Amino acid sequence: MFTNFNQYHAFHAQRRSDAMMLQDDSQTLTFGQAWDYVGTIAGAMQGQGICKGQRVGILAKNSVDNLCVFLACARIGAIAVGLNYRLSEGELEYIADDAQLVALFLDAEFDSLCGPVMQALPRIYLAPTAGQD
Repeated sequence: MFTNFNQYHAFHAQRRSDAMMLQDDSQTLTFGQAWDYVGTIAGAMQGQGICKGQRVGILAKNSVDNLCVFLACARIGAIAVGLNYRLSEGELEYIADDAQLVALFLDAEFDSLCGPVMQALPRIYLAPTAGQD
């Protein structure tokens, strides 16, 4: 019936908009809310020039925001590159350089793991703290 997750999500956002889709310790989203949120992220990514085939890093713990960034990448055809926060700065730098990331979504607590390659990327914090966008 569905050939990709975006079709599944659109189907349920239209027919079961108020049913819970995602939940973590800090937030809960229905199918409809998640559809809109993923669309907002996808639109912002496109507004920053991110397009189909480009790679976007995600350095974060499991969360609603993390999954929504992944889904936004899928919606615009970008490639989500999950980065393991348990790796060293050097290992993460190697992966970021090798993957030719164009942007990095991250949890603020992992900012210290970003070396020169990752510091040069546009960084978007999933749970901003004071002074961060």
